[in-house]
Amino acid sequence: MGAKTALLAFADGDLRPALLGATRSERAEVERLVRQLYPGYLVASADDGTLSDDLYPPDDMTYATVLAGAELL
Repeated sequence: MGAKTALLAFADGDLRPALLGATRSERAEVERLVRQLYPGYLVASADDGTLSDDLYPPDDMTYATVLAGAELL
């Protein structure tokens, strides 16, 4: 068996405080992040979800969130 899911985090320092203080992200901020990481690709919003519910995204899907001090994909 191999790895099926990866988590990439960009953080200003220690990631733990950002995760512990997490609140709902603004959709516009998340879309900006995804467009920045995938220039030239068509980006469309999907329904909101959680990491525990949406653990295995389809091949053409990126799950992302923007937290205070961190961005996760």
